[in-house]
Amino acid sequence: MIRYLGWMAALLMIVIGLVFYNFVYLPKQARILRQRDENAMWTREVQSLTERLKASDRQSAPSFSAVFLFDQLFADSESFEVTSDGEAAIRECIPQLQRSTGLVEVIGHTDNTAVPKELRGYYPSNWEYAGARAAVVARLLADWGVLENRIRVVSAAGTDPREGNSTPEGRSRNRRVEILVRP
Repeated sequence: MIRYLGWMAALLMIVIGLVFYNFVYLPKQARILRQRDENAMWTREVQSLTERLKASDRQSAPSFSAVFLFDQLFADSESFEVTSDGEAAIRECIPQLQRSTGLVEVIGHTDNTAVPKELRGYYPSNWEYAGARAAVVARLLADWGVLENRIRVVSAAGTDPREGNSTPEGRSRNRRVEILVRP
């Protein structure tokens, strides 16, 4: 009888081992493998998105870029007449713009201060004010031979400062017109 109890205990241990293996160890192992496969899938997805983003950045990077401060182009904050020095600076870009074939974006930027009081009746916000300043430059580009169907006027208002707006110098550098050529 004791002999049978020994065999029974051995069989019981084997059954318990098989139950543990099938109901505890295998599901846990399968879960670990699923998590590893899922982690690998998400890693590949992130790498793919990163590569697409880098490719997109390379495609959208301008092939030409020029920046002109309002103070360089216009006589004062109320004026929309480009000074002779401003015209000369813009004219230097014309050969490069005519050689390129991409879209020419003329982007107006402002600082975070309000539109000059004298102009608020015409330009209620910096969106219109920056767009009008950019349009003056775009009109000059068209007058000097850049095809009009390649030119786009964009207003960024005060949304893309280059420097802080806490000092007069910083605000001055934020008030600008950018000319970009997109491939």
